[in-house]
This record gives sequence, C-alpha cells and structure tokens, in this order.
Amino acid sequence: MHHVLYPLCAAAAWTAFLYKLRDRRRQAGNPALTAVCVAFLLLAVVFTVSSPSVWEGLDRLVGVPNLSTLVSQGCVVAFSATVQVMLLFWVHPRERAVVKVRRRLLGVAVALAVMTVLFGTTAPREERSTDFVVHYSANPNYALYLVFYVSAFAVGLVDTTRIGWRYARDAPRPWLRRGLRATAVGAAVGLGYCAVRIANVVAPLVGLDMRPWEVLAPLCASVGALLVVIGLTVPAWGPHLSGLPALARRYLDYQRLTPLWRAVALRSSPEVVLDPPVFRALEWLRLRDLDFHLYRRVIEIRDGRLALRPHLDRRVAAVADRLGRAAGLPADDLLAVVEAARLAAAVRDKARGSPPTGDPPADGHEQPGGADLSTEIAWLVRVSRAYRRSPVVRAALAEAR
Repeated sequence: MHHVLYPLCAAAAWTAFLYKLRDRRRQAGNPALTAVCVAFLLLAVVFTVSSPSVWEGLDRLVGVPNLSTLVSQGCVVAFSATVQVMLLFWVHPRERAVVKVRRRLLGVAVALAVMTVLFGTTAPREERSTDFVVHYSANPNYALYLVFYVSAFAVGLVDTTRIGWRYARDAPRPWLRRGLRATAVGAAVGLGYCAVRIANVVAPLVGLDMRPWEVLAPLCASVGALLVVIGLTVPAWGPHLSGLPALARRYLDYQRLTPLWRAVALRSSPEVVLDPPVFRALEWLRLRDLDFHLYRRVIEIRDGRLALRPHLDRRVAAVADRLGRAAGLPADDLLAVVEAARLAAAVRDKARGSPPTGDPPADGHEQPGGADLSTEIAWLVRVSRAYRRSPVVRAALAEAR
C-alpha cells in the first residue's frame, strides 16, 4: 500500500503546491495563502519521503538509517500546525490571528525539538521503510518518541477539525464552507492514523500483534491528506464546478443546432458562415469561447433562413401542419415541425436550382422564434430536432414533392 498510496498523495500534494504557488506570486501579502503553500509543500515532502524508494535512497544519501522517519514525521507535525495557521487567517481578523498563530508556531517548534532529541535516543539502526513503527514500537525510547509525536499531531488535527467545522457555518461563500468542512473531515480521518500509532505502543505491552491492522495507518493518512488537499483548494476551483451544468447545456445546444445549421447555413448559404469548420470530426471540441460560437450559430441559422426566404413555400407549411395535427403533436412541437418542413423543402429546392416559389410566408410569420437569446436557442433546438428526426417532416416533403 505504501508503494501506491504514498506516491499518489505526493503527486496530489505537489500539484496543489504548484497550483497555489501561482496564486501566491500574485498575492504576495496574503498570509493565509502563504500558509497554504507551505502546508502543501510540507505534505508533499511527507508523502515523497515516506515512499519506500525515496525513504531508502535518502537514508543512503545522508548515511543515517531511518532518518526519513524523523523528516517525514516532523513535516507531519509542521503541516498540521500550518493548516491551523491558514484556518486562523481565514476565520479571524489579521491582528487576532497573528496572536493565535504565534502560540501555535512556538508550540510546534518545541515539539520538533523534543522529537529530534527523543529520536536520537532511539538510534534505530536497521532500515525499515514499510514497517518501521511496528518493528520498533517495543523499543521504550522509540515508544516515548512515538507517543509524543502522535500527541503533537493529534492536537493539531483536533484543533483543525474544531476550527474548520465551527467556522464553516459562518463562511460567507458556499465553496469556502465546503472547503472548511472537507478540511475538518480530512483532519478527523487523520485521527485514525493517530489511533493506530498509539495502538502500536500499547500492543507490545499486552501481547497483541498490530501487523494485520497496520494497513489502516497509511489508509487513514492518505485519505485524510487528500480530503485536506481538496478542502484547502476547493474555494479556488470549486466555483467553476457550479457553472458546469450551464456550460454543459450550452454545449449540448450548440451540438443540437448542428444539423439545422449545416443544412440552412453551411451548405445552403455558406457566405453567412463566419468560421467554417476545417475538420468536421474535431468540431465537437469547440469549448473555447463557447458562448460566442453558440451565438454565431444562431445568427448564421437566421441569416441562412433569410437567404432561403424566396424558396419558402406556404403550401409545404400547410401540408406539415395538417400531418402534424393528424399525428396529435403538441402546439410547440407542431410549430417546430412546420418550420422544419418548409426549411427542408427550401434547402432541397435551392440545391436543385428550382425557381423561387413566389409565395413566401407573410411578414408576420417571417421569423418565428424566441423573444431573447435563450428562448431563441430553445426554439431552434426544437426545429433542428424536428429537421433531423421527425417523420412528419419527411412525410410532408414527400407529399409536397
């Protein structure tokens, strides 16, 4: 599990660090953002060093067996404190937050100093990159170190859970509330890691074997860390998710208009098309400037229809209306089918070089559709669907022919 979860979490933490570092350069005076960057850097170091291959390589490089344990666990404690710093700057005025931050930074400095001294007394000589805690938990010196480390980490997690969950209710923005709650939940899940580590100390005293339960430690650490990463970054990228349903609707509308646009504008009146597609197979990738392309598609369909006006025939509309009523179509669908039928007939006649009908629709019915862009799009989508799929349109064309 160490070989999979830890590299995955390291990649997520490094990605989050680089993502927030870009914002940090634009907002150099934001202490909360600085704390977020430091937190992600520490978390990235934790999981990078804890990956077995990096663990063993670092120890060989410095010539100190299991030094990676102290590095990774020291970064864990520092990370926990840094998350608290970030939350304090999020939920308190700067002056009040600074006072609280100083106390926590002093506490973490003392904790790291004590951890270094206690680890030095343990003197673990046998390299253990995947089961270090279980192997050395019976060592009294290491047990003392482990209890102190876990206690310092757990205090930070409890404080993070308390601050995040408490202030999520008062957060002014919905994605900030969700981020605070995700961070609080991630910290709470991390307490499962602390529980396993305390059990590692107690187990030798009562004759229990913790190896079957060891899988819970990296699992809780990894899941908790990923939730914290999500919680600390979601206020920045979460609002974009809120716009995804509307973006998806606009993209679907853009594609649904394609059959009508191709017939009425691209093939029948290509001069009205501003940006003809070079590769038809790649047209569906048009997400950039989607609103502009959707607007242009509506305009080009309307311009193409205007160019087809001499070929629009009221007799085709009458046939489609009669067949649609016989089929029991609802009023809105009936209007769309009638419009699609006379457009299809006009496209066919213009392509054949047939002379104009001399009987175009009356001016009052020249441009049926919506009163604004959204209703216009909805109308043209119905027409496009009927143009492509309606059996009434095909029957009307056959009868009119």
